[in-house]
Amino acid sequence: MRRSTKHIFLLVLLMNAPACDSKKPEAAPEVEEEGGGGTLQTGTRNCTILPACTADGGTSCVANATYTAALTTGLSSKVLIGNTVAGVAGNVTLPAVGNVLTTITYGASGTSSVGTLTVPVAGNVLASNGAYGVSGTGSTPTLTLPSVANVRTTQGTFGVGGTGTTPTLADCAADGGTGCVTVASYPAAKLANFSASNIQGGVTIAGIAGSAITSVACSSDGEQNCSVSGVYKAANITGISTWDLRAGLSLGGITGALKTNCRNAVSTAFNWDDAVGSLPNTAQSGGAAYDYWDTVDDYLGFATNKVTAWSSNTYCDSSTWTDVTTTDGGSTASTCASSPAACQYKDNITNLVTTKVVSASSDWSAAVNACASSTYGGYAAGTWRLPAQKELMSQYEHGVVSLVSANFMTLVDMRNYFWSSTTRSDSSARVWYVYLAYGNTNNVGKAHTSALSVSCVR
Repeated sequence: MRRSTKHIFLLVLLMNAPACDSKKPEAAPEVEEEGGGGTLQTGTRNCTILPACTADGGTSCVANATYTAALTTGLSSKVLIGNTVAGVAGNVTLPAVGNVLTTITYGASGTSSVGTLTVPVAGNVLASNGAYGVSGTGSTPTLTLPSVANVRTTQGTFGVGGTGTTPTLADCAADGGTGCVTVASYPAAKLANFSASNIQGGVTIAGIAGSAITSVACSSDGEQNCSVSGVYKAANITGISTWDLRAGLSLGGITGALKTNCRNAVSTAFNWDDAVGSLPNTAQSGGAAYDYWDTVDDYLGFATNKVTAWSSNTYCDSSTWTDVTTTDGGSTASTCASSPAACQYKDNITNLVTTKVVSASSDWSAAVNACASSTYGGYAAGTWRLPAQKELMSQYEHGVVSLVSANFMTLVDMRNYFWSSTTRSDSSARVWYVYLAYGNTNNVGKAHTSALSVSCVR
């Protein structure tokens, strides 16, 4: 291979150039090239030497085994916070051990940590919360809370904290109860094992009322489901009312109210409080005690003060009577206040119903016929009759004056003689009449010319 003079010259020149001193840069000698048609160039040679890298993050140095070159792109997210690599500060924070599963070891080599987080089993997590656990390895919860009706009230609120539910299942507290928790006082009872006929009458077990008749002897009046005896006998009480039994007595559980000894009462007309031995035969009204010698009639109005020493069963007032007013013959009940034209009262002692004054008749025959033909209160003719002498007298005795009102009979009405249907036995042309406000009776000729009052009974 033939070399040109130019190439040979440059090669010799380079070979003869001085070596670079690492401490001091030198300029290469100037050379020229002749011939060959070239142009000689003059220049210098930079002989500066780069130092070895000695600091993290250094640049313009020579990497070595201690300080190797590092790619810094995305490096900060790969280095723990508080550490610097290749001049780049790390921003990685490790989770606390309580947030890392117990099976996982993590962290920098040599300083790793072991997680302490334990994920609950599926049976301890509400099914309504959905899958839980590490993403991609989640578990499906299976815990279902019972309804409030299935949790005893004694257990208190239950459920997730802060959203607890109050239970409603209470302990059984009544015989025959259902939907409750049986306890010692109210245990479960199998109903198929017994019936009402297996339970003593008057007793209820598990909600079943007993009907069995026991052999227990009756020991009180009106008692039921017991064995009758010579003292406590069976009694048919159908249609029996309190006014069918004497006051102070009872029969078949019915307490009597019938008063058989109605007596006069006391008013301000006469009252003497001193010793009975000094009782005067003159008018007296200054006393305050109610003694039997102070009793009066009802002429001035119904006497309302019972003799203190006498039982209340001797005092017959308006409570002895019942308003049985009707306008249609008994089909519909009314009242004396609402239907005064048909006002009727029943004497609870005699069961006799009386009208108000229906007419005034001048002779006895007209009085008898007035009642016999009356349709008072909507009843058919023939229902009513003229009362007997003793019936009129019993009305006074039983306190008819206590019924005084504008709707029935006024006190003026009762201060009259009332025809009776009773003939005087030793003089058949004469008949008895009764003065209601006094209670006295007398007789008069049947063809009496002065009108007497007529009231009817049924």
